Amino acid sequence: MKNRRMLYLAILAGLLVAMGAIPALAAVDTPMYVHQSRVAHTGRSSGGTDDIAGFIHIQDVNYDRVAGAEVTADWTWLLNDGTDGKLLGQTATTGDQGLAVFDDLYKGYGEYTICVTDVTHNDGDPDTNWVYASELNWVGQTCATLVVAPQYAPGR
Repeated sequence: MKNRRMLYLAILAGLLVAMGAIPALAAVDTPMYVHQSRVAHTGRSSGGTDDIAGFIHIQDVNYDRVAGAEVTADWTWLLNDGTDGKLLGQTATTGDQGLAVFDDLYKGYGEYTICVTDVTHNDGDPDTNWVYASELNWVGQTCATLVVAPQYAPGR
């Protein structure tokens, strides 16, 4: 009789765990970090200003790309037309390759810098707790700068 009762309790506990009534394991922290950041030209026209974009690569501790992460970054720029020292906070979502693209900003000649301020991620998996581990960022990779100078035009 005692064995039958123990078997019944074991089956009941197994069903409760399977139904989620009793958590089987706590969520596992999965650290993610900024692998690389850069600012680059994405287009240049002879009659207008340059197109500039910031690119932020997010990876986890297994060197896998993290898709679906929300990356928050601040743009600052010092432009030659008197609009110096501007700051624009933006958020972009990483794609399948773990790349967030920031490209909605004022364009002109000058110096552009993008710096990551935060990374969050919620993929809906209750067993995974994504954590932005800024201490794992590669040295110098949370900020990137690009200087854009006018094209040289002979005879001007």
